[in-house]
Amino acid sequence: MLRRITFLLFVAFAFCSAAFASEKVSPCQNEPFSKKLLVISAKSDPNMGAILQNTCIRKIGSQEFLVGEAADIKQAGEWRKGKTVWISLSGLIQIVEFNSVEELLAAKPASPECKQ
Repeated sequence: MLRRITFLLFVAFAFCSAAFASEKVSPCQNEPFSKKLLVISAKSDPNMGAILQNTCIRKIGSQEFLVGEAADIKQAGEWRKGKTVWISLSGLIQIVEFNSVEELLAAKPASPECKQ
């Protein structure tokens, strides 16, 4: 009897493991921002935000986030470059799309302050 229970538990564990292994986080390939460089502005301060690449929309509970890699735009003191950054969609006021870092740098004003 103990062997039968052990066997059934083993089969159940193997089945559940296989089911969870097939539920992988989908890559960003089919998402609208996956191949773009995004310049994101926060509602609280439009001069604050992030520059992300390889970006996806992910959900935790009912909250949606933009999740991407902080782009290397050759700016001194940028400690986030290469790190995965999660930003709440509800805290954003603007998203600007660029095709590359070079396109962003060409469009960026010479002044370090963002003036509109």
